[in-house]
Amino acid sequence: MGFPVEALVMAGGDRSGGEYRPTKPLAGRPMVAYVVQALQGCRAVKRLAVAGSKEELDGILPPEVLLVSSGENLIATLENALAEYSPREWLLVATADAPLITTQAVEDFLGRCEPLLSRYNFFYSVVREETYQTFCPGSRRTYARLREASLTGGNLFLVRPEIAIPACRRGQEIMRLRKSPLRMARLIGPWFLLRFLLRRLPLAEAEERFSALLGLKGITVSVPYPEVAFDLDHPEDFALAEKLLAERNRATSSQR
Repeated sequence: MGFPVEALVMAGGDRSGGEYRPTKPLAGRPMVAYVVQALQGCRAVKRLAVAGSKEELDGILPPEVLLVSSGENLIATLENALAEYSPREWLLVATADAPLITTQAVEDFLGRCEPLLSRYNFFYSVVREETYQTFCPGSRRTYARLREASLTGGNLFLVRPEIAIPACRRGQEIMRLRKSPLRMARLIGPWFLLRFLLRRLPLAEAEERFSALLGLKGITVSVPYPEVAFDLDHPEDFALAEKLLAERNRATSSQR
């Protein structure tokens, strides 16, 4: 890998039902451990932190991984982590509820970003609908149905740390409008919204519009690894993750 990155795992999590999700066991290991392992195996990652509950994660993470405070939501957690972690290189962010991510998938994403580093300061992983459905047929996912392709969001993004907090704050303002369709339409633009609903919106225009709203220069990066988009939103996701991770662990053990 030709450029260094610092990595951050977002492990804020809620305590619905009294359970802290990032430490939920899957195939004998805490969920967050799989994501940490995938990032630690990546040659480009020079430093790694996890933003989460210090009480819950104490003793679970490898000693070389920095544990920083989480916040009340995803954006607040990122803000807190950036302030405490103080990254200087490109920042690679992953979510703790994506345990199927592999080192190979991470390196593929970074390799696709590398030729574009001088032109953009934010890279967001996406997976094509047909790729994801082949991996996980009939699964429930949210797709952005654009003119060129139907895409679902991944659990990896790459950002320059100096623009991350201002963009997060703008993103927080946009999130506050999500329950007001009229105000959201005014912000995004009714013609833009109409073309999106009709599947006539070009991907490049969507990238440009949201870059302007967030005050950054961003681009989506389509990856061929459906595991990048797999996260644990539904009960059936846990069962599938348990099965696939158990198979992966057995395959690794047999190769030793």
